[in-house]
Amino acid sequence: MSWDCPHLTRDYYCNRLRIKCDPSCKGCVLHGKVTPLTKPPADTTKKETND
Repeated sequence: MSWDCPHLTRDYYCNRLRIKCDPSCKGCVLHGKVTPLTKPPADTTKKETND
């Protein structure tokens, strides 16, 4: 499946938000409508304890 964003330029720049294209960012017209293929980086600040 493919999608097309009317705010995207050839160099993957969003004219609406004035940032590099990121379909998962808040404010994007595709936010919540697409699933990213990559997982977000793991949170390394969590500490596991064995009690």
